[in-house]
Amino acid sequence: MLLKISEIEEKLNYRFSPLEPMITGMRLLPGGLSGLEISELQDFAKPTLPGDFKLLLERYDFGNLTIGPVYFSISGHYVRDVIRMTDALCLPRGLLFIAGSDPDDFALNLISGEILLLDREILKIGPVIAKSFEKFLRGLGTAMLRRGEGDNHMLATSIAREVASQDEGFWRRLVA
Repeated sequence: MLLKISEIEEKLNYRFSPLEPMITGMRLLPGGLSGLEISELQDFAKPTLPGDFKLLLERYDFGNLTIGPVYFSISGHYVRDVIRMTDALCLPRGLLFIAGSDPDDFALNLISGEILLLDREILKIGPVIAKSFEKFLRGLGTAMLRRGEGDNHMLATSIAREVASQDEGFWRRLVA
């Protein structure tokens, strides 16, 4: 049910490339982080970056990416934004800010690789919404590209199950 990363890339290109240059940042573009940028993030994010996260950062440009209501960077410099927001949110060691929306933010658990929902308004670490960064990205892409094609409630339930989410409500809000 979840779209593959390559399918998300293709479908976002189809939908949003005709709108450029008026609207940018809506496509999953190649041109990821350099080795130096990965090292800078790795040094900050001790103990280690999960493999799927690192691989996708090397492959794609998250500095100018928004999927639905979820943005990955506000300045175009993904590593700088991740470090700044991790510090600003006072996240405990082992958690790394990876994306934001309104009112939620998202953190990567560096040990388990899981993506956690953060409520920045009350500074609360919430439930797991995806078992990995790859599943999170695939869930977001699937939600945005498949909503409205049928029963959105069933779509959200399916996505939540496939990404191993502990919060189906998050996925329901996303496809609404």
